[in-house]
Amino acid sequence: MNHKSLWTIPLLACLVGANLNNATAIEKGINKPFPEKNLKKINFEPSLDFNSTKAIKKALSLEQEYFSNYDLGTNRFAGRLWLDYSKRETQKNNRKTLYEKYLEELSEKSLELYELDCTTYAEECLKEGLESINYKKLKQFHNEIWPGLGLAGWSTAYILTEKFNWKAYLFISSNAKDKDYYITNFNTKQKFPVYNQPDIKLENYFIKPQQDKDIKELLNKQEFGWGFSEQGIHTWITNYNNLKECHWDGAPSKKYNYKNFPLLFETTKFNEFTDYNIHLIVFPPENQPFVTKKEIK
Repeated sequence: MNHKSLWTIPLLACLVGANLNNATAIEKGINKPFPEKNLKKINFEPSLDFNSTKAIKKALSLEQEYFSNYDLGTNRFAGRLWLDYSKRETQKNNRKTLYEKYLEELSEKSLELYELDCTTYAEECLKEGLESINYKKLKQFHNEIWPGLGLAGWSTAYILTEKFNWKAYLFISSNAKDKDYYITNFNTKQKFPVYNQPDIKLENYFIKPQQDKDIKELLNKQEFGWGFSEQGIHTWITNYNNLKECHWDGAPSKKYNYKNFPLLFETTKFNEFTDYNIHLIVFPPENQPFVTKKEIK
């Protein structure tokens, strides 16, 4: 489903510290080197094991709880942008905002608000698969490079490829404005350029839709992948050939969906995802013991 929200401007929730002028930078071919001194402060040898099954089960558990309560119940899950809008929306004959009413209902049912956006959803799943020791190391290394900032799609992909031996692949739509720029960077450096940040090393790239068959074959071998679109405007995960995402403007339930907001979670076949033209996915090491080829339903 094509869902390019009205509010998907390059926001800090997904970019986290990235320069917002990426389009201009790409057009000019600018990629300012990131200070090398910031890249090697922590030395560790993390376990390369990643439990893809646990990561996907986490995603499924979030989705199952949300959808089971969406039509008639009360959800503790709500998109961060939806929460912002609900604070400004008042009901007829009621001075309370929709946000206040929602929090009251959560309190009455002893539920705690679980605020989500595209990156926090993906992080929850990644955290489950990495387990505590490696997740702690990932966060420690991230904080050394980007102090005080949360994970982003591109920053996490960088650390996973540099420190955890994950492999990155680039997917480019044939009509992408910056197609030649990214292909040239791969051919000369074998890297994905992130403006004013460290580049991400690549294994290969694919052109969509001409190589959709090859893309599907690659994805069907990977139970879990960490992905992002463009320069980090949107973060998501993959489960084999499925792209799983969280919409940060997603309403918590039907009765709170006052302006046709999207559902909080959505699953789309990767080759049918057309919201953006540039995608990067990083996969766990092939020799990790938890990957299976049977898709979770």
